[in-house]
Formats: sequence, C-alpha cells, structure tokens
Amino acid sequence: MFSDPQSITVNAVAQSMPRVSQSGLSSVYKKSDGTYRLEISHQTTTQNRARNTTSGIQTVKQSVIRSLVRFVKRAIVADPVSSTNDYEELVVQLVVQRPEVGFTMVELEQVWAGFVAWANTATIDKVYGLES
Repeated sequence: MFSDPQSITVNAVAQSMPRVSQSGLSSVYKKSDGTYRLEISHQTTTQNRARNTTSGIQTVKQSVIRSLVRFVKRAIVADPVSSTNDYEELVVQLVVQRPEVGFTMVELEQVWAGFVAWANTATIDKVYGLES
C-alpha cells in the first residue's frame, strides 16, 4: 500500500493528497480543495494471445495485469467564446500492462525509467502540439 498522504510537486509546489478512498486494489488520494487527485488501480484480466510455436500459430489465454496511475488537476477555466467559467480537468495517466509472468520488476523499472527520460519537456511540447 502507498503511504498516506501522497505528494506530487507541480511547478515547485508540493501537492499533498491524503487517501480519501480505498477498495481492493484501488486507492484515491485527493487534496482537500479538490484541485489535485491521484488514482492508483490494478486489475487482472484474461486475454487471448497469438503465439508462434513449432506447430504453427496458436491462440492461448494469458493472465494480464493492468496498473493505472492517473493524476488529475481540476481548475476553473474561462471559455474564450462565451466568457463563462467552468470546472475542467487536465489528466495525465500511465498504464502498465504486463503478463502475470515473464517480466521481472527490474525490467519494468528499466522500461519505466526509459519512458520517463523520453517524456521530457520537448516531447511534451510536441504532444501538446498534436505531433505524432
């Protein structure tokens, strides 16, 4: 279980979010003013996967673990057309999907570190600019 509260620093300001709910493999952490929320959840499902074998391609059922980390900023924003203010959310999320067996924690850490290094300011600017 993650420690309570969780803190994420945004623009040099730590956003402390105490746990507000927990159910099974899911927890939600939220700032008291509702401006930031962190959701962490895990689920195991069974998927059909095609496998190349010596006797040809076979479809097998495989257990897959999907972990979701979702960070939400909620703010009042102005609509430039109508000049009305309303709540909107900015969501950043990461999904890790892996087979139940086959990859080690070290391999996940290495892939995660590579992804985080790739997602630098220049890359985020390109995503914001709708590049693909």
